[in-house]
Amino acid sequence: MEKKHNLIEIAFNLLEKAEKKIRSSKILLEHDLIEDSVSRAYYAAFLAAKAALLILGEDSKTHQGTLTLFGLKLVKKGLLPEILGRYLSDLLEKRQAADYAAITYLSKEDGQELIMKAEKIIQEITKFLNLNLKK
Repeated sequence: MEKKHNLIEIAFNLLEKAEKKIRSSKILLEHDLIEDSVSRAYYAAFLAAKAALLILGEDSKTHQGTLTLFGLKLVKKGLLPEILGRYLSDLLEKRQAADYAAITYLSKEDGQELIMKAEKIIQEITKFLNLNLKK
């Protein structure tokens, strides 16, 4: 029982960090730091995905592994809406461009859309965790 309690605490700590990253993302976007905003939005969604997987007893050491597990264990099994898998993949793709490409063409509107996607992922995972942890 104690191990399960620890996992729950860790999962909710990850969600709290995700919320902080979203706030950071918004502040960065307000200051036209689009690439950094996109990176923070992705990490917010990534942390939320890790929280959901943790409750299922799943973990990955890599970002791609986390996305794969998210798709297999949460989306394909119908535990979360399919659109969230696409949102998470899009966030990763844009984060990689923002962090590593010499030239990026991300607009403020792109940043706003990615923040919305990350927020939707966090909202759905928060609902998922709250529903499943009450059982």
